[in-house]
Amino acid sequence: MSEESYKNIRLEMYGGNLGASVPLIIAVIGFVIFSVYERGAITAFWVSCWLGIGLGIFLAKNRRRYAESVFEGISRKEGAAIYVVWIFAGVLGQIWRGGGLVEGMVWFGSSSGAVGAWFVLITYFAAIVLATGLGTSVGTVVSLAPVMYPAGIALGADPVALALALIAGGAFGDNLGPISDTTIVSSVSQDAEIGDVVKSRFPLAAVAATIAGIILFGLALAGTGQPSGSYEIKGNPLGLIHLVSLAILLIAALRGRHLIESIVYAIFTSIILGFIIGALTPFDIVHIPDVRGGETGLIQKGISSTVAPIIFVMLVLGITQVMINAGLMDSFIAWARRTIAKTVRQAEASIALFTVLITIPLAANAPGIIIMADYAKKLGEQFKLHQARVANLLDCAANTIFYTLPWHNAVIAWYTAVFTIAQEYGMPYPSISIALMNPYAWALLAVLFFSIATGWNRSYRGEKITYLTGWTRVG
Repeated sequence: MSEESYKNIRLEMYGGNLGASVPLIIAVIGFVIFSVYERGAITAFWVSCWLGIGLGIFLAKNRRRYAESVFEGISRKEGAAIYVVWIFAGVLGQIWRGGGLVEGMVWFGSSSGAVGAWFVLITYFAAIVLATGLGTSVGTVVSLAPVMYPAGIALGADPVALALALIAGGAFGDNLGPISDTTIVSSVSQDAEIGDVVKSRFPLAAVAATIAGIILFGLALAGTGQPSGSYEIKGNPLGLIHLVSLAILLIAALRGRHLIESIVYAIFTSIILGFIIGALTPFDIVHIPDVRGGETGLIQKGISSTVAPIIFVMLVLGITQVMINAGLMDSFIAWARRTIAKTVRQAEASIALFTVLITIPLAANAPGIIIMADYAKKLGEQFKLHQARVANLLDCAANTIFYTLPWHNAVIAWYTAVFTIAQEYGMPYPSISIALMNPYAWALLAVLFFSIATGWNRSYRGEKITYLTGWTRVG
């Protein structure tokens, strides 16, 4: 039987839905054990995923179909897009770091007095701006962490608050960015105009971001950062010239250039600027190594930094596809549809709650939106909710708990970037479990259900959407 024929066969597992969940359950148990013993690392998590996939095959009634499901998940287009962004963003982060942007940020912080908790807020704002422009939290954390984390620690920032600032800002951009995959998928699936979606989503995201910023500042003040100047990173204002490449990156992305194209523009701009200020040489970028297998320069270093998280996401996508092909997600949606939504409030709550739940086992949040899209669209039509409102319920829900769990791609990218750069500088770094404290994720969840309970930001079909809609519409 051909591979295409196998794809048309439903994957049947002994134990039904529970059997389909076993690979993920085994993987999560492994994550927890490694984390409890303070040995949590992406490479250790590989083993948990491998064991989940390997042991799960014995629960498959058709093991060939199981194997094809794993392969199908690993080779999914969404995964390939993530890998490519990681690779290019990883190179950009290393070019920024090698070109002196870390030293530039240290100089800025020490000269302006923006040290400790204040630098945490600067990091949070920088992540918000970059993620909103790029539309990707992954590209944001992979490129910013090599710069902002060592600079922040050198300026006395608390490691936990500083690391959370990066992922919180990235989550904001994924939630609100016009070119974010979740924004596009939620809009298109509900036949909503992206402009209307962004306008009506802005109040929700802005309130959540403000709450998260206050929490981050409080964590930073109560944290245990080392005194500014404890690490030997000398400030140099020339390094700030690389912010030009950041501006080019944002402008190119916002003008509709492909994300990879935009990142490449920023990389070569930073290389040229690094040459001009004397911080980089052609040898730093690429050279013939002294020995076979030796490092060839910053480009290789940037690519190498992404290998571990890419393998992890590949394995998680394989586990996810097993659950999808076994019908676990379909069963969940069928159960959700049997839930009677008698009021608009109940309808909205079911869309948000089920989207949150459906994204928990998935490695990426956009597929969760796709799975829930039809269910949400039918309820939106039934209660005459504006298409943009339904899109916002889907998108906001998909960017909450998703950003707190260690097997999700954005969390993997964030922690790997922080962990890797901290080790290189000999700096402290937090456990991956602090993702559970992501303030933007929890603030957005609270704001979303406040909106559902009170009717704030709710809009109906035929109403005009503006940036003020969310602030004025109640009921």
